[in-house]
Amino acid sequence: MRVEDYRAILARLFSTFAIVFSSFCLLAAPTVFAQEDGVDDPAAEQYDGDEKLAEEIVVTGSRLKRDTYSSISPLQIITSEISREVGLIDAANILQESGASSGQQIDLTFNGFVLDNGPGSSTVNLRGLGEARTLVLVNGRRLAPAGVEGAPFAANLNQIPASLVQQYDLLLDGASSVYGSDAIAGVANIILRKDFDGFEVEGFSRNPQHGGGVENTLSVVWGKNFDRGFIGFGAEYQKSDNVTLEDRPWTAGCDKNYEIDENGQFRQDEQFYPNVYGMPWDECRLGLLAARVSVPFSGSIYATPGASNGGWNGFSESNIFGFGIDSNQDGVADLTFRDYDLNGKASQQNSDLFSANDTLQVMGYGEYTFDTAANITPYFEVMYSETDFFSNSSEGQLFPTVPANNPFNICNPAAIGGVDCGLAFDALMNNPGVIAGVLNAFGCDPSTGGSCDQTGGAIGAAGTQPIVSVAGDRNFTKVSGDQIRVVTGVRGDLPWLQFGSVDNWSFDAYAS
Repeated sequence: MRVEDYRAILARLFSTFAIVFSSFCLLAAPTVFAQEDGVDDPAAEQYDGDEKLAEEIVVTGSRLKRDTYSSISPLQIITSEISREVGLIDAANILQESGASSGQQIDLTFNGFVLDNGPGSSTVNLRGLGEARTLVLVNGRRLAPAGVEGAPFAANLNQIPASLVQQYDLLLDGASSVYGSDAIAGVANIILRKDFDGFEVEGFSRNPQHGGGVENTLSVVWGKNFDRGFIGFGAEYQKSDNVTLEDRPWTAGCDKNYEIDENGQFRQDEQFYPNVYGMPWDECRLGLLAARVSVPFSGSIYATPGASNGGWNGFSESNIFGFGIDSNQDGVADLTFRDYDLNGKASQQNSDLFSANDTLQVMGYGEYTFDTAANITPYFEVMYSETDFFSNSSEGQLFPTVPANNPFNICNPAAIGGVDCGLAFDALMNNPGVIAGVLNAFGCDPSTGGSCDQTGGAIGAAGTQPIVSVAGDRNFTKVSGDQIRVVTGVRGDLPWLQFGSVDNWSFDAYAS
């Protein structure tokens, strides 16, 4: 994007803020009141003339002014300073690796999956109840959902400028009574910093031992604190290079089996297909299967050019009744799934383990408290976020349907190379190797006139369904997303409002 375009965007941002702020009194905005009993709270924000007596408390999970230790709900606080010491910079990594997060955490490694927020989004899942039940707040106010495709419902953590974060408050108990049904699992409240002192520049770089995956982050922050307020601006740019499966030794070659047997021993060798089906195997696990077609009676048959263990031209059945078909009785199945497995193929190895991602966040916010008994404090937040995401995932599978009379249908006797698939299945049941295998396993004969005759005779033309993967088909995903967030509001105290021993009421009204 050109410099002129960024200037135009910033101009629109501040003009929007000016309009919203000037029209604030005319907007319908949520209003929050808080109170506590007459006991003095030294942590509450109070003013005596120009002197600020105590630092303000941002309350998560309650309308009552209370600190962490008096809260009836467990609260975990993660400071950005401690997170940086252990190498965690961005909000997504910090929240997803916290002790409160459990279950599946959606991040940039999810390639080729159907996600509600679409690709290129990172969300947080508290207590394993899902992103839809985890609420994300910024300074106690909701962060809007962001995503493409699907039905976006969760906030994208990649849009948070980490350089402006003071701490992360994780409410570990259900907070639906305070925030709504999307806070059943808990609340992640991202609290922005207020301790500005001039100009700050920070740079972070991560260079993995193996190839790919270089991450560079540059943040620029300027702010100033006044006697009764502050103002701050920040911009952060992060660029992450992609990592392919081939770049890492534990994913290079193919995706392998890792399991613990009944004796507690670690093993990698595939056990089921070689021992039950008699199929030759290697150290790779089974992935997506291609070069097959679903036909009547048999299910899927696999391409075996020039040969068939049934009556199909150039196709063979892999298994029947739970055992691999060994038509020549040599102790090895006629075919092995590994020959049709996409796991380990070159097109798969070039797919991304971690996708490329570029993010830009620009934010400005501030507040000022007037010297009155009510401590009237207008405040604002303006945030612009831009995300560019690109991934190369593995090819998916296609399941087209082929009508019975299609001239290229394998189960159309009138087609070139076509056969009657009913008779083709009967030929499989009459195969001596199949008869011997069924006799050994079940003690009966599946052939025509046998003790458990499985043949059905001619059925004529019948529809089929190929199951294929096409190299280079819909495996590239590019996402560009922009979000603008504007918050204006005013809060203050109501020292004249008192109900018996209950006093110290305050209010907070804002438009977002």
